[in-house]
Amino acid sequence: MIASGVLSRLLFFLFLIAFISVYGFINYYIGKRIWKGIFSHIRFVKKKVYWIIFWIISFSYIIAKLLSKYPNKLVLFLELVGSLWLGMLFYIFIVLIFIDLVKLILKKLVKHRIEGLLSNSKLQISLSLVVTAFLIGLFTFGIWSANTVKVSSYNVTVDKGFKDLKIVMVSDIHIGNVVDDKRVRKLVDKINELNPDVVLMVGDIIDSELEPFIEYNIKDILKDINSVYGVYAVLGNHEGFNEELDRVVKEYEAAGLKVLQDEAVLVNDNFYIVGRVDTSIARGNSSTRKAIDDILKEVDKSKPIIMMDHQPVEFDKVQEAGVDIMVSGHTHRGQIAPINLITSRIFELDYGHMTKGSLNVIVSSGYGTWGPPIRVGSQSEIVKINLQGEENEGNR
Repeated sequence: MIASGVLSRLLFFLFLIAFISVYGFINYYIGKRIWKGIFSHIRFVKKKVYWIIFWIISFSYIIAKLLSKYPNKLVLFLELVGSLWLGMLFYIFIVLIFIDLVKLILKKLVKHRIEGLLSNSKLQISLSLVVTAFLIGLFTFGIWSANTVKVSSYNVTVDKGFKDLKIVMVSDIHIGNVVDDKRVRKLVDKINELNPDVVLMVGDIIDSELEPFIEYNIKDILKDINSVYGVYAVLGNHEGFNEELDRVVKEYEAAGLKVLQDEAVLVNDNFYIVGRVDTSIARGNSSTRKAIDDILKEVDKSKPIIMMDHQPVEFDKVQEAGVDIMVSGHTHRGQIAPINLITSRIFELDYGHMTKGSLNVIVSSGYGTWGPPIRVGSQSEIVKINLQGEENEGNR
């Protein structure tokens, strides 16, 4: 056990060194290009001062995360600056790689005529300003998309007799120093406008640390959710990052959330809600999730079964077990394009609605953000599901 613990720490340390090395190299490459393209042409900007400020910005997100247990204005500022830089870094890197590829191709095709053109300082400055304007526009749009909440509605019919049910589902709130009490208040107000029968919170309610949840008094804000049958929740991989998982569950339950962990509950003798343990939490605890059949052993399958699982996985098993609706999040729909191309390849469904036999799967892009506080190619979202049974279908 001791040897295993030492090995785990050693592997983590090696990973950390590798990550910082790669991250540092990418930042150096971009910092050098920014200096050459813009700031080297501004007389009053000193090179040493530029690099000091650049490295502080580059590592501010990592510093903020290390200090996230002690939320204050400085940590908040560092996290905001750092998270914005992460998004900027991503897109600057893509743009610079694209420019370098174009330069390489042009050099091969028109070798003699292009050398002088590429070394023209006025052209370099103009190109740098165009790229800067594009990135500012992209980020402005990204911040708007992350802060403008849309409500996605789905009408789902199940072959079971019961009255209509209005479900409001939200995932990936990521409460922390970026998604703060004001954003959570906005979420609660929006949920209440929809007059839900039941509210489902499908994991990653906090970003990682519990302290901002307590510091911003999120508990009292969540208590203001108005729902006929209450608020049910599951944990996601970001809750799993927290070393005090039991404390997280207690805080959630004190906020009025009924946290389900591989269990099913009958609500109003009318429908079931099932909550799964997240796959990453099970791995982290060196345990396994219960088989879905074991969870549903005592369930009356003549009633609708609604299942929450943070990650959209195991659709076939869920369908075979007789679940009617499965709701998930986790993917953020990539959050910033073109990462959505990756999530759409990793997951059978990374966003939207699909059916597998009698199973309806709905995956949300989530409410909050992780890392960069922007969304490009996705939008902050609350999901409304109008669930209807055959009883109501026959009366239409």
